[in-house]
Amino acid sequence: MTAEAVAKSTGVKVTTTPKAGAVFSSDRPNHTGVVLDVLANGDLIIANQNAVKSGQNAGTSKNYEITLVPKKSYDKDSQAVGYGDMTFAYPGDNSKYELHW
Repeated sequence: MTAEAVAKSTGVKVTTTPKAGAVFSSDRPNHTGVVLDVLANGDLIIANQNAVKSGQNAGTSKNYEITLVPKKSYDKDSQAVGYGDMTFAYPGDNSKYELHW
């Protein structure tokens, strides 16, 4: 619901096409975050909330994890464990929000 909520509050559309700076959510519970980059091959680098805490093995923790998500793991009807179908909302698609990503 995160992508839907961001889209609604910023007046943009929910899409299945990722873009750097977009908020994402998954049809699998607890996967939300921000797309940091879309690589040339379609793979994503994301800041993933509700995941293994970043840095926990080093004795520090944050509430996100930087993750590489292969394109095959978020495509429509993906059966990959963990992500499933992902949707995206990019507030910068509304000219009211000047995002410089």
